[in-house]
Amino acid sequence: MDSSRLNALGWQAKINLGQGLAMAYQDFMHKISLQRPSDKRKQLSN
Repeated sequence: MDSSRLNALGWQAKINLGQGLAMAYQDFMHKISLQRPSDKRKQLSN
């Protein structure tokens, strides 16, 4: 991912892409684990 244009505007990433993906996946798995079992079945059937 090329962020050079954003960097030119003064923006700078605080974490790299790999870390961001890992954090997003961990958050997703955490939220899935908080759901009730019946909610999980409904999602899987859609």
